[in-house]
Amino acid sequence: MDIRTILHALNTFPKSFFVWGILDLQPQRPVEMDEKLKREFPYLHRFEFLNKNNFNQYCKRSLKRIVVKGYTYWEYKSFQKEMPTWQLADDSIQPIAGFLLTRCIDIGVDCESFLASRKNSSEKHNLNRIQVLLDLYENGAQELSDLSNNSTVWDSNGKCRHVAKLAEAGLIRHTAFSSVENHIGYRWIPGKKPSDVSYDYPVGGKDKYRIAIKKIVKILSKSNRTIGPSELASLAGYASESYTKNAVRQLHRQGFVSRLSKGNHSICKLTKEGERVVESIILPLNLALNGDEEQMDVFRETVPNKKRLLTAMEMYAKSLKKTKKGSKKKGRRFSKSKV
Repeated sequence: MDIRTILHALNTFPKSFFVWGILDLQPQRPVEMDEKLKREFPYLHRFEFLNKNNFNQYCKRSLKRIVVKGYTYWEYKSFQKEMPTWQLADDSIQPIAGFLLTRCIDIGVDCESFLASRKNSSEKHNLNRIQVLLDLYENGAQELSDLSNNSTVWDSNGKCRHVAKLAEAGLIRHTAFSSVENHIGYRWIPGKKPSDVSYDYPVGGKDKYRIAIKKIVKILSKSNRTIGPSELASLAGYASESYTKNAVRQLHRQGFVSRLSKGNHSICKLTKEGERVVESIILPLNLALNGDEEQMDVFRETVPNKKRLLTAMEMYAKSLKKTKKGSKKKGRRFSKSKV
């Protein structure tokens, strides 16, 4: 089972619970699933969204790649009616669902804050949101236009929407600003080695910037931020920016330095809460899916208790109310605009 399928199946708390606690390798009719909920998790039956109709819809739609559909016959007043049944194709996803529920509650986040759900739900979008967080965790703060350049894993189409949603959830800090200067800053590209820089100029070229280039390499390669021309000249010990500008231009041509150009820009940075999500959930998930048996053992041993399950469902119920209120407000604004 691949990561896209797993993330899409577990992108809300009710679905994660359903996979972990209700589904199994035995075929069940939706009504039997509802009976299992009442029997084994009576404290959750008060949540209206946990019902046989939704269970059936989960299986028909977002869980269709992890379940097997079958049929049974139900006899009623001497008539036989064909009824659908559902069962897990593979129970390896259940420990992952239990781990996700537990860790999310332990660090106080809703899984919908870092996964694409409801109208935005898709296998591709779930993976892209995870990758945005991983890129920022591994490579540090980045300009939005550069985000995903260090990865060939994900499709960066629609990344503005993903960044906006992650920022809204408080997992990343997204700062936008405008530049009126030609070039307002330079930054060392992560992963580039200072020892690979070439100080040789083309035949007939001037060699007077060699020392300046060495100084700039030392300054930028040890910094994790964008530095403007004036500050760079000062740090390098030059009264004029001319030496630093020409030196950094050579580094830019060689692919060691990124240049922040004139126009509108936005910087993305992981927040402390975003770091917790990556370290507590995303990295362990990656380990397990890459065959780490120790991590899978941790998943199997991580079982959500009554308190955590109640907290998860209460969190989801609040998000539903918030979504409905937002929809009503939009409807009122639309009505007024038509009058």
